[in-house]
Amino acid sequence: MRYLNLLLGLPLLVAVSPRAAAATVLQDVGPAAAQDTSASIFGEPLVINGQRVSDEKIKLQLIYGPGRMMVDLYKVGVIIQDEISRQAQELAAAEVAAQEAAKPYASAEERAAALQKAIASQTALLTEKYRIKDEAFEEEYQYTIDTFAKDYPVLDIGAEISRAFRSVEWYREQLRQTMYFDSVFLPFNPENWPSTTLEAMRNDPGGGALLIDDAKQSYESRLKASEKNGGKLPREDSLYMTLVRQIVRDAMFSVMTFKTPADGLPAGVAFQADTNGDGRPELELSIEELWKIVEPTVNETEIHEAKQWFVTAMATRDRLLAENVLLTDEDAKLAIQNLASGFEGALVTLEQSATGTYFFPSVMNFIDYYTMREGFRKLVEPKLANGPAGELSTTLREYYERANRVMGLGMIDCEVILVSAMDIPRFRWKSDGWAKAKAKAADLRKQLDQNVQDFNAQRAARAEATAQGKEYKPDRDVPDPYRFWSQLVDDNSEYWDPPPPEGPGKRQSDVAYKKKGRFGPKYRNDLIGFVGETPFSEWVSGECVTDRMFFDQMESSVAGPFRGPLGYYITRVNRRTPPSRPLNLSDPKHVALLRDDYLRWAFIQYSKEAVAKATITGFRAD
Repeated sequence: MRYLNLLLGLPLLVAVSPRAAAATVLQDVGPAAAQDTSASIFGEPLVINGQRVSDEKIKLQLIYGPGRMMVDLYKVGVIIQDEISRQAQELAAAEVAAQEAAKPYASAEERAAALQKAIASQTALLTEKYRIKDEAFEEEYQYTIDTFAKDYPVLDIGAEISRAFRSVEWYREQLRQTMYFDSVFLPFNPENWPSTTLEAMRNDPGGGALLIDDAKQSYESRLKASEKNGGKLPREDSLYMTLVRQIVRDAMFSVMTFKTPADGLPAGVAFQADTNGDGRPELELSIEELWKIVEPTVNETEIHEAKQWFVTAMATRDRLLAENVLLTDEDAKLAIQNLASGFEGALVTLEQSATGTYFFPSVMNFIDYYTMREGFRKLVEPKLANGPAGELSTTLREYYERANRVMGLGMIDCEVILVSAMDIPRFRWKSDGWAKAKAKAADLRKQLDQNVQDFNAQRAARAEATAQGKEYKPDRDVPDPYRFWSQLVDDNSEYWDPPPPEGPGKRQSDVAYKKKGRFGPKYRNDLIGFVGETPFSEWVSGECVTDRMFFDQMESSVAGPFRGPLGYYITRVNRRTPPSRPLNLSDPKHVALLRDDYLRWAFIQYSKEAVAKATITGFRAD
């Protein structure tokens, strides 16, 4: 999935700084005009507890969720243009000063006019200087494609581009912009790096200043190598470039203000960027502008997931409000600030954690979830308080066994048949994929049950014949249930592992491979990723195939099919291993971990109950 990102060394295009994230307010998920009976472009209108979810809100969910890379492209475009503007003003000021030294201007107005003219002229010159010419772009694009095809000759290059960048067109846009970014901020010779880049590197707390010397040394050695290579400068290390781009980008973002609808934008506006802090946006994008770009890449499953977000979020919010524990706006802002402060100086940002660790569609969604969970914390805190003698609460004692199996490093050896609604190797959803996957999974389960029935019947008949001293001759071979299961895994499970890169020194470990669903012994928090679930899917759907196996399913048994993120899952548990490092309830840190995990689990149950009690039209979970 990340092959092209790794191959190209392309960075994530945006990482919201903790400072910017702290300014975000709770996203308004409802209500939206209950009397709105207009048609929806997303099928039957979605109404939750009498609150209509407008098409505009669903569009925003899709823009900032699966389509957020396009917003990121615009944000990076803002800092590129800001740097060109800064350089143009600097050059224009020097030009006017030189002219003024030779012949003073007649008035301040004349000087101001000359300065504006010079800025316009320098902007045009710099824009042309940094522009990525089509020939250079196509050469770079072809290089990335050829390199990928050489390393992975059997993969579908179009599918892999779409897996990493949504579409070939979006990838080309990102590649061109990355080249443009490098042209402006990171020209080949570090001696030509602008002051913005040098300042960002020197102020980087992670040691960016040291990278300046590395860049100079690398350039000199590559320059020498080019003399033996027909004058062609070898490429800089891709991982180094990724790191430096991130440092420069983060520094630029930290002094700008980006606003989303959660920050109270005018109706119909999706995004604003203010580069100089004057309160007037240098860039403003409407919902419709962004939706027009994102819409061609959106599929029905993503629309279903967007609706499911609103169902769970709004039902949970309504329940918290009814129980008088929903955070006030002021308390929500404080909770967000506290959350963001925990990422100050961290190696990952809040957005990276929200979307890359918890797999929420956007940081806004994660903040909504977090503030609602903080409201839920108020509700359950009394049940979690220690007893009069400092003893653990009854609630946590009862939850201990479940938490201990996870945090005490218990393991499970399981196998899963995935009947996928997606054509995973080609990275596209199958036509009518969900209905077909459901029907096929039901048929496979029927075959499994019939095999067990036939095998038991044959075994009983053999035993009876033996008891009577007779020879038993079955009319057909009935494989034992595990052999039958294994054959179904081989023939039907659609877990897919891409081939390793070809060439000397490029073979990789298969430790992360899914092996058609034969995962081998796994800890719970590793298993969830192998199954294909996430903390987000667990909360928003209220279901977790991983937990069904890890906690509930008997050894040597088959269960399912269950609907999950990619299709329908049939599961088999082979064996469990007890915790190897049990939680120590005399250790306050372990008790804190126990408390936090209970809160996470209990909030999932709370939200699931809220959805079950809500009145919902326009959405079906299955």
